[in-house]
Amino acid sequence: MQRRINFSIILVLLLSFAYPLHATIPKSGAKCSKLGTSATSLGKKFTCVKAGKNLVWNKGVALKRSDPKQGMAPTPTKKVSGPVPGDAPLRPEGCGNGTFYYRMANGVMERSFFEDKGFTTSDPRLDTSFNPIRAKAFRAVQANFEKNQVGRARIESSISTSFPKELLEVLQKQLIQNVAFWQEYFPTGATVQSTYFTGDDPTFADNSKQTMSGALEPYFLEELRKFKKYNCSLGAGVSGGHLVNEGPNSGQSGYWFAANSPPQKTYWAPWYQPHELTHSVQALIVKDVFSLTLPVNFFEGGAEFFGQAMGYSNLAWYSDEVDKRIIEKHLNEFIMDVKTTDDVIKMLLITETNSGPIAGGSEVPNAMRWAYSMGNLLWEWVTAEYGYEAYWNVLKSININRSYDQSIKDALGITKTQMYEKAAPYILSQFKSVLSKNWKDSFEAGR
Repeated sequence: MQRRINFSIILVLLLSFAYPLHATIPKSGAKCSKLGTSATSLGKKFTCVKAGKNLVWNKGVALKRSDPKQGMAPTPTKKVSGPVPGDAPLRPEGCGNGTFYYRMANGVMERSFFEDKGFTTSDPRLDTSFNPIRAKAFRAVQANFEKNQVGRARIESSISTSFPKELLEVLQKQLIQNVAFWQEYFPTGATVQSTYFTGDDPTFADNSKQTMSGALEPYFLEELRKFKKYNCSLGAGVSGGHLVNEGPNSGQSGYWFAANSPPQKTYWAPWYQPHELTHSVQALIVKDVFSLTLPVNFFEGGAEFFGQAMGYSNLAWYSDEVDKRIIEKHLNEFIMDVKTTDDVIKMLLITETNSGPIAGGSEVPNAMRWAYSMGNLLWEWVTAEYGYEAYWNVLKSININRSYDQSIKDALGITKTQMYEKAAPYILSQFKSVLSKNWKDSFEAGR
């Protein structure tokens, strides 16, 4: 698909089942749905209690920090059969990489290593188990959900008759949450267009220019119809974020999702929609964004960071998904070994440029694929060091001076080169941590 038309088309190779959406952030006094349900957020465990006639989250209890010498929660003494938190995800039959499974139950996100059993609402690993830079960046994004719970943009939907009703319901609810998250960037009275169809709807897809900005290429429609069980090619399907560029809805932001054709089970990843909607917000901030040449690790890497950090309800699950994507790229889309800070800077420079096509079935260059993960790590560091608004301040500056390098200096007070140099030690530490995991061996065994 032409880059001018759609900001990104990501093939969902990180998959999750049971139609999850971003979990409602537990907050003292906010409504909850089932008495006795517990959930963790920002270092506290909240419990659903009865207050008068209503069910609300209590004040929460601070989680105990683990022994800093250990760096993580105590290991259970009871023998556990099967994988435990921190282990590599299992591989679906016929596919090369592992996946975690997510679902929503009573308004709370749950995760499992298995498709149909073993779901939990929390993770025993504490924040002290993870790099404090990652923890700080994740908390900064999650806090914005508490700040912005009611959106001011109207949402309109175009839905094909074959689109799965269960998936539609959860995507629409998630879209309401994500539009509220970005409410400060939507003008008063703004409308967000959302479009939902399957591989069985080529006519619907072709006629969706009023809400999509263009038809989906035949290659993707064919792939969505190709499999009858699990789609190892596209996973959940394909999706994109955009501004409508013609017709009565021209200039409106939007999101579209093309699902696999039934009877195939529809898998879905929690980070997917917020990633795509981030692209719509980028274009709302930067006028005529495609007239500019922006680094891919900024444009896609920023969407990757915010999509992942918005998509998962706790730090451990977010970190697992970020690490998993790095391992997959290291094994399947290798560019170079990253063993020094100079290597990190080389990778950041390599992933600034998209050297080839990004859609339509064409080969996607490894530099483009790595731009997502390198950008994720870079903007984690920037967010932790300069605050949640840092990325968006860079975009606002780009809208004025039309220069990425100048905007980094204006928003952060350092040059792009200095930003890379300062972020490199953190990024290197994450590479070393990720590639030392036994996950790499597990994934290699499945190749």
